[in-house]
Amino acid sequence: MAPTVAYETVTPALAKEWSGKLHPHQRKLNPRQVINLVKKMQADVFNPHITHIMFDEDGLNVNGQHTLEAMVQADKTYDIIVQRGLPSSCIVQIDTTRNRRPHERYKAAHGCDITPGEISILKILDTQFSASRTNDQGTDLMRDAWQDEYMNHCHQIRTIWKDAILAYGNGELVRGGKPDGFASAPSHYLGAAAITATRAYPDQADVIRRWTHIAQFGQPHAKDDQAISSMETLTALALYRDCLTRIHAHKLTMRWHRDAVKRLWQFFEHDGTADVPNIRKNPFAAFY
Repeated sequence: MAPTVAYETVTPALAKEWSGKLHPHQRKLNPRQVINLVKKMQADVFNPHITHIMFDEDGLNVNGQHTLEAMVQADKTYDIIVQRGLPSSCIVQIDTTRNRRPHERYKAAHGCDITPGEISILKILDTQFSASRTNDQGTDLMRDAWQDEYMNHCHQIRTIWKDAILAYGNGELVRGGKPDGFASAPSHYLGAAAITATRAYPDQADVIRRWTHIAQFGQPHAKDDQAISSMETLTALALYRDCLTRIHAHKLTMRWHRDAVKRLWQFFEHDGTADVPNIRKNPFAAFY
């Protein structure tokens, strides 16, 4: 019998029945993936039209077990594409192609090119001084699905911050790879900090770019004046040295990004030593 494909209405009861017909070579159920799918279903952001339930010629399920289990737990009914009569050997090739990366999903949603680095910066700008998107549900939606609503939100952030991004160099990151002592390049965290400051001081983009390079590499760019000012030493160079002597320098976090923003604020507004009362509040916000 030739394989067939059609939309079928799948109820929680039917999903439970089909879950009992798994191919013996099916991968183990991943509880975290099921939890993520349940959350999307409960938040009404699950898209059944891009989900396929597949059965082989013996009627055994070769794809879709996580969706089926999530439908049972979420008590949701969907019209889903169901393929039947597939060769049993196809289970070897299912889910082996590369998923769309975030910047590719962004282009599909908004029709404009964006680099992976810009995506990273947008996520940092979105969460830099707010815990609203760092809770469990928000993190799952961002990292695992990149749902349309989150891409739309990042697009809004990109629009709001457009002038600062362009002033800093069209989203240009600090380039040159990883400095000695870093397990990963801090360019995204520093790039987001630089754009945060550039939005407050659009005419100081070159000064901020120089500061950021010192903070990442411990020295100015080869094309710049190599003499480091006392203010740059107290802020940018101090940030660089601090990261090299801390364990968390090998796993950069949002806390490190906020510290970079804080030191940039000190560079412009104080003598390099004044403290910011609350590091979770953007010290540049008053300038926007």
